[in-house]
Formats: sequence, C-alpha cells, structure tokens
Amino acid sequence: MVKTIFLLLVVAGLGACDRGLEASPPCAGATAFFPDVGQGQATAIRSGASCALVDAGPVPDTAVLFWGRTIPCDSFAAVLITHWDLDHRGGLDSLFALRPVGELLYGRLPEEDSVLARLQGYCRRTRRGCRQVRGGERLEVLEGVNWQILSTGPDSLPDGNETSVVSRFSDVRGSLLIAGDLDSLGEQKLFMTVSVYMKSDLLLLSHHGSAGSNSLAWLGAVRPRLAVAQAGRNNRYGH
Repeated sequence: MVKTIFLLLVVAGLGACDRGLEASPPCAGATAFFPDVGQGQATAIRSGASCALVDAGPVPDTAVLFWGRTIPCDSFAAVLITHWDLDHRGGLDSLFALRPVGELLYGRLPEEDSVLARLQGYCRRTRRGCRQVRGGERLEVLEGVNWQILSTGPDSLPDGNETSVVSRFSDVRGSLLIAGDLDSLGEQKLFMTVSVYMKSDLLLLSHHGSAGSNSLAWLGAVRPRLAVAQAGRNNRYGH
C-alpha cells in the first residue's frame, strides 16, 4: 500500500491525490509518497519530472522491491539517508538495482566498517557520487520545491538517532518535515535554535512515532495539520 499526499494539505487536495497511482494525469504539484515498508522508513517526494527519496526502508525483501513498481519515479535525482540504521538504509541495494540515482546524501559517515564499505560501493553506482550535507544547506533538486537541511545534529556526536538529518520541503502549496529517528532531546535542541523554520503542514513522525520522540513541545513548534507514522504492524519495539 502506498499513500500519496499533496504537500497542500487541504481536504480537496487529499481527495484528489487519494485516487491512486493509476490516475492520469498525475496529481499536480509536489507530492509525498509514504510506502508501506514494514518496520522502517522511506519517503519519496515528486515534483514535476523530478523525484527525491529520504531513507530507503529496511531489508530489501520488505522494502524497495515492491514499491519500485508503484511509485511513479523512473529515477531519483537525490537519495538522502537520515542515519545508517538498517531500517532506514537496508533497501539501498534493491533501489540501486531498480532505479538510477543521481547522488547519495548523508549527514554522518557510518560507524560500522561493513556499512562504510557498502556506502563506497553505492557512491560508485550513482551518477554524481556521494556527499555529506550540513545544517542550513538548501538543495536544488526538485522542481519548484525548497529543500532545506535544518540540522545534522551536534558535530561532536557520531552517526545515530540524535544526529538524524532533519529536512523541510516546501512549495507554494505547503510543507513537509522529516526528522529521521530524532529523539526528544534532539527535537528540543533543534526547535530552540531554528524554530522559525519548523512550522510545517505535514510531519513524518520521528522514530516511527515512538514515545521517545514527538514531544508536545516538538509538535507545538511544528504545528502540523497532518502527521504520518511509518511503523510495522505489531513491531517488537512497540512503536
């Protein structure tokens, strides 16, 4: 199952985009896709002919293999991995087998040698290689969409939940915030420093909607009109 949502979050927009992916012509404006990848996270954003992906879901058998056939993207101009936990990057092998990728973006290098070796292999398979993103950077990837990197966490910390890359997408219709597995402490540090940029119409709940994230203060800073949780049914983490 794939959920498609206008970045313009009004009832009419949701209704128009809920008709299914067979609708022709496709939904106008930037559209966010939230595929059912089980206990993992992956979000595709399409605007015009350009597509970007934030995270790639868990291991291939439950992630990208099926939604490569359902999300209307022939290629991805950029793929951003918020952090290197398996449930966010495990589908990369299948993704590269299915779709061309322009560049692979990340906030921190992986801590594990095996994952770092995989990253080096992914970089050779992209069109423009890999690179690290920084807080405050604006990415010109999607047509008519302002993609801003709000944070990559404290420089003193290694790859992990607290250093998840936080992205905000906006166009003339609306906005979307994605914060990976950021925990409540990371949320607090972020909205205390960049709260002017936080408000977003659509929020992908941090850490699959877990109780250790998505504090009331965070939700008050973002003030979403709609929130989405990506989590596996009856998962062992209780998300």
